[in-house]
Amino acid sequence: MFSDETRFNLIHSDGRMLVWRQPRERFNEENMAPQEPFGGGSVNVWGGVMNNGKTELYITFDTINSVTYRDEILSNIVLPFANNFGDQFLLMDDNARPHRARIVEQFLRENNINRMDWPPKSPDMNIIEHVWSRLKLLVCSREHAPETLDQLGEAILQEWENIPQEFISTLVRSMPRRCGDLINRRGGPTKY
Repeated sequence: MFSDETRFNLIHSDGRMLVWRQPRERFNEENMAPQEPFGGGSVNVWGGVMNNGKTELYITFDTINSVTYRDEILSNIVLPFANNFGDQFLLMDDNARPHRARIVEQFLRENNINRMDWPPKSPDMNIIEHVWSRLKLLVCSREHAPETLDQLGEAILQEWENIPQEFISTLVRSMPRRCGDLINRRGGPTKY
């Protein structure tokens, strides 16, 4: 299971807005957008994808700390998947502090959940980053943009269901090529 968290802002999901302009038009009023503090609010989202499925999403207005990660995500979402797959299950998360806390490590050991090795300062090869990009594009391109955080959460859940499994499976099947390219480039930038 490839898993991770991401943040969705109510306004301008990535915090940037690109504007095409001519030289010396930088400060023209039509090239400026009003600024909304903190992007108008945001939600944190955790999800997981596999070759044959995806998890439900965990959406919160708060940060995801180690207790939340253990009690809400690992216990309620990851563990049922792991139990269905047995020894074949492998969790890929990153070195974020909540993922590496002692209480999380203990939970994973007690529940026999194997984790993919993730060396420090390694490039992010987690395919879920591509899924997040697609999900953000789907949410941003809706006919009616969410106006509240609750509407944003609903839009995220609806668009998560619209991501085709074949898209995810294609990403999973690309992992041998991705890893090979990373090895050939000795940890340097890849096309992925």
